[in-house]
Amino acid sequence: MIPVRQTKNGDDANCYAACLASIFEVSLEEVPQPTSDDCTFEAWQRYNARIESQFLAPRGFRTAEFGALTGDTGELAKPRGYSILTVESFGFAGAHAVVCFDGEVVWNPLPGGETPGAAPICWTIFVALDPARLERNINHG
Repeated sequence: MIPVRQTKNGDDANCYAACLASIFEVSLEEVPQPTSDDCTFEAWQRYNARIESQFLAPRGFRTAEFGALTGDTGELAKPRGYSILTVESFGFAGAHAVVCFDGEVVWNPLPGGETPGAAPICWTIFVALDPARLERNINHG
């Protein structure tokens, strides 16, 4: 993971794109960027579809999302490996994304980089489209 800072706040905040850039160790410019029109649920779904098709699928991944808290106990679920945790935003309306490893925050792309204390909303995890292909790439370059 290489830390990448977000460059925009507000309706076109690119914290999620910065998290993806950090996890996949690419520049922020290589990740599709949200626009101010992507702040509704339906628009975010379209943005996420662009992320899936233009950025993740060529790298052999797709995402899966699930609630951040377990239903029975209300405790924070902790997925293994790298993931993105969406939390209630602090300082402006909406949500904010941070990078986690094994369920712990390891990078906050917000300038200042303080660890968020905001309420968790959901996790985004990465699922290999073809695990055998990834295994070959890892073992054989």
